[in-house]
Amino acid sequence: MTSTELLSVSTNVKLQFKNPDNLNESILEFPLSYDILDNKLQITNQITTLPCQLRFTNLYNDIITNQNGVKKRDFKLPMVSVCICMKNAQNFINETLFSVICQTYNGPLEVSIFDHSSTDKSIEMIKEWVPLFKVFSIGLLLNGDGLSENDRLSIYDNEYKTILESISECDRLDRSDKGGFGVGYSRNRSIIQSNGQYLCLLDSDDIMYCERVEMQYLEALEKGKNVLIGSNFIRIPEGSSHRYSQWCNSLTNQQLLWHQFREIPIIQPTWFMSRSLYNRIGGYQESFPSGNPKNNEYIHLLGTNNNANQYKHKNQEKHMQMEKERQDKVLANSPPPHIPEDLIFFHQHLNYQDALLSKVHQPLVLYRYHSNNQSNQIHRLILMKVRIQYLESRILSKWDKFSIWGAGRDGKKFFTMLSDSSKSKVTSFCDVDDQKVGTTYNAAYTPYKIPIIHFSQVKPPFIICVALDRSNGEFEANLQSLQLKESIDYYHFN
Repeated sequence: MTSTELLSVSTNVKLQFKNPDNLNESILEFPLSYDILDNKLQITNQITTLPCQLRFTNLYNDIITNQNGVKKRDFKLPMVSVCICMKNAQNFINETLFSVICQTYNGPLEVSIFDHSSTDKSIEMIKEWVPLFKVFSIGLLLNGDGLSENDRLSIYDNEYKTILESISECDRLDRSDKGGFGVGYSRNRSIIQSNGQYLCLLDSDDIMYCERVEMQYLEALEKGKNVLIGSNFIRIPEGSSHRYSQWCNSLTNQQLLWHQFREIPIIQPTWFMSRSLYNRIGGYQESFPSGNPKNNEYIHLLGTNNNANQYKHKNQEKHMQMEKERQDKVLANSPPPHIPEDLIFFHQHLNYQDALLSKVHQPLVLYRYHSNNQSNQIHRLILMKVRIQYLESRILSKWDKFSIWGAGRDGKKFFTMLSDSSKSKVTSFCDVDDQKVGTTYNAAYTPYKIPIIHFSQVKPPFIICVALDRSNGEFEANLQSLQLKESIDYYHFN
């Protein structure tokens, strides 16, 4: 077998893999859904190394193989685990796995998949990749709740034996007693069953650029074990969540920390981290039914989509306890609530003083949008409450007093959802609206009456509850005129 005989490309942009033992037999064939996007990016001279057909052929031609026709890997490099949690991914999993075998990282590589009760053909499709994973010397793990022994996979070359035997169980996070549900549960299982020193997270419908693992590993090597690494990305279909994508991709490494309370500034499908970072956080928060005895305070803190407005109550701490007791009684048999496990993980990481954030400033992932994404099922007020909790614990608890920039809906909602101790520190709202300046905000359900002043009179520190890039530069110019320092004098929240 020659290297070029493994792959042929049809005129309608389908990839067709040949059986290494019988080149007349096709073992896997599927279309590329992103070839039009790739061509457009090349025409406009945008940096891209998507794993399309020509690049793959060149990559495979460059592979140094031994006499058995298997890719030689450098086992002096650390193993990287590409961790995938999956449910009904038959429409995308081929492209996702194809992007794995196209990786330029030459060290040991494995794919660790945890299936969450798929009912489509995802499992069968993964099995078809076994011969190719062997050719590229990539380990493959497939497990899942309810999978039969015939469907579970654990396939590694003999050269991986030393690595696998050297891994102690104490290196793995033990969550055997948790028994949770949801995306956090599946992500934890895909990571815990894996063996890599480094973890590369990948959604089952996303596509990696060829050099993703290599570039993020080099970034981790430079920054150390306590860095959470992301990258720029391209959203598909084009135009979906355009403003958020544009914001994420424009951030510098310094701004990743400055903007930590707005949203997650590095999206989870681009995360790359050391196993030690994952272990010290304790893994992802998992979801539990409210009546489960293994439940924890976090679910009660978040509430549910239907009772997010509970945070308006004037006696907030007492009301939270009453709400917890009500949930235990009324929601005992309800399904587990959706929780923002990525947002919680991100902020738990930043709770450590030596935590770092970094990213590769070029696209390394095609990030696919679906209207039924998990994140769309979480109420925005729940996301806001989580962000406020960490803002209070890391920042507001250290301030004696502060102001809120923005006396509109967002600023008032922010104030309403603060804890009582934080509310008592708010000295003013500031705004540019002449109809608001000079008046007082009488906060509903609270005894607080907060004066609204002109922005030019505000004294730091303050929290900004005004969206960026929405006023033709007027807000940004007003802020800059104060000549203050971000992350010292103020933080953005919206």
